Amino acid sequence: MKDQIPGDLITDILRMLPLSACIARFRCVSKLWRDLLCDPSFIQQNLSSSRSDDIIMLTNVDGEPSTVYSLLFPDTLEPLHHQQLLPFNPDRHHHPIVQVAGCCNGLFCIIDDKCENEGHDVILWNPATSETKVLPPSPFFYPHLFINAVGFGFDSEQNDFKIVRQLMNPLLRWWSCVLEVYSLKNNCWRKLDDDNAGGYHPQLPFWQISQFHRGKLYWRQSSKDVGGRGTLVFDSFDLVSQSFERVEVPHPSAKLGFYVSGYSFKEDSMLVVFPIYDHMLGADTSWEIWILLKCWRSESWIKLFVITTPPEMQFRFIGLTTNLKCFFVATTRRSYKGFNYDGDDSCFLVFHPDTGRIGRDLKVMWDEVISYRPSQISLQDY
Repeated sequence: MKDQIPGDLITDILRMLPLSACIARFRCVSKLWRDLLCDPSFIQQNLSSSRSDDIIMLTNVDGEPSTVYSLLFPDTLEPLHHQQLLPFNPDRHHHPIVQVAGCCNGLFCIIDDKCENEGHDVILWNPATSETKVLPPSPFFYPHLFINAVGFGFDSEQNDFKIVRQLMNPLLRWWSCVLEVYSLKNNCWRKLDDDNAGGYHPQLPFWQISQFHRGKLYWRQSSKDVGGRGTLVFDSFDLVSQSFERVEVPHPSAKLGFYVSGYSFKEDSMLVVFPIYDHMLGADTSWEIWILLKCWRSESWIKLFVITTPPEMQFRFIGLTTNLKCFFVATTRRSYKGFNYDGDDSCFLVFHPDTGRIGRDLKVMWDEVISYRPSQISLQDY
């Protein structure tokens, strides 16, 4: 085959295939293929060239009178929609706090805070069609319990979108947690006890946006120290079996410490961003991007590239896409210690290993980046 097909053409063909198919099926063809498929530059090019119709959503939970969002094209940062309000209940006579709880198949799950002692509204929203659906309130009553975590995903066996939420009181013993599951198809909430949840019922991270990947919701817990080495810890919830599982994988290097800036799933792989802290400046000054080629197999870590930021600027990492775009908020450094993100000297930046850095002054201090692919799914079909 080597005599018939030029090596560059083989590389170009393999670069166009899904990464998981390349690694799993073709690395045993020959040592040459194995070395190519496990080379960081090849993996980086494969991820960078993957077709992406995604739109970037920026959210700011401190917006007035509610959470504001912008939709951007990730390659140019040109706005599709700029600084609009996230949807909320128009009957509300107060200024709500609206948060994105998850995104799946082009739909968003929005939590709309009500006034004290009135609970929460949960809203499903399709930005592409402007369609919204306010979910019915839970029929269950839990005095002194509050929403701790929410996840949103798709049950492929039932062809049903589902929302998982955990309620608890941090002042009470942790086993007072309650887990509920909402079915869009049935338009109702159901309470899960410990037996229904597989006997393992973790305390999920407070208000962390979960990630949906291949039928499971993932929440990243704090990394833990295992023999002086950081270890990634995730709690996952299977929407089909409706059970929890804890998965762990050691960091690729003990030098990376215990902190993770962000992560993103890509097929059978996971991209992870590790910050590098500068003790003299008192801030993160570079970020290492690694890929775990086979999820939860520590021997499959490969380092892709490093982003180094100029010392005169302060950078705050806010998001990562599956085709290696890393998003930051950058501010002129006013001091060597601490952070200050206020003022007109801040901008929104995206780094990419091929195209370099693109910046845009959006005049809003964005908190989070969410990558999603627009869809025409109608909430009325459920």
